[in-house]
Amino acid sequence: MKQSVLIIDGYNVLWRSRAFGKSLDVSLEKARTDLIGLVRKYRSRTSAFSTVVIVFDGGANPGGSKAFSDGTVRVRFSGPGESADDLIRAIVRRHAGGSTVAVVSDDNYVGNNARAHGARLISVAGLMALIDRGRTAPSAVEDEKDIDAATAADITASLKKIWRVG
Repeated sequence: MKQSVLIIDGYNVLWRSRAFGKSLDVSLEKARTDLIGLVRKYRSRTSAFSTVVIVFDGGANPGGSKAFSDGTVRVRFSGPGESADDLIRAIVRRHAGGSTVAVVSDDNYVGNNARAHGARLISVAGLMALIDRGRTAPSAVEDEKDIDAATAADITASLKKIWRVG
């Protein structure tokens, strides 16, 4: 069975979702903890993804650790000179082809790179809908743009040429 991986652009979710406004008023650490807790609860209700990774920029990690996992959710912080966007891109590339990959982000750079490597893009609102409704599969959230497969393939091929990827 193919592994399914959900990669979450952590700070993008925190800043784009109203759900974390009060937490952000307290501290960035509180907001991160709340997001991780919310994703853990989602994971306890569904087995839609075999792996869930939340990625944050490392500069705001006071503990300095680059990664930790509790068995349900992996949390990664980017290293020195690396952005969370770059780390997400590397994780997507590592899983491309061998896994079904979904990326949660409203960031164009992250989304475009994810799509270029065959990942499904889920908006922040889409993630919150998955969590709120307890849906179990990435296919439960529709892409923001409704285009036919041939057009999508043409766009992907053009972007791969521009970005000089696979």
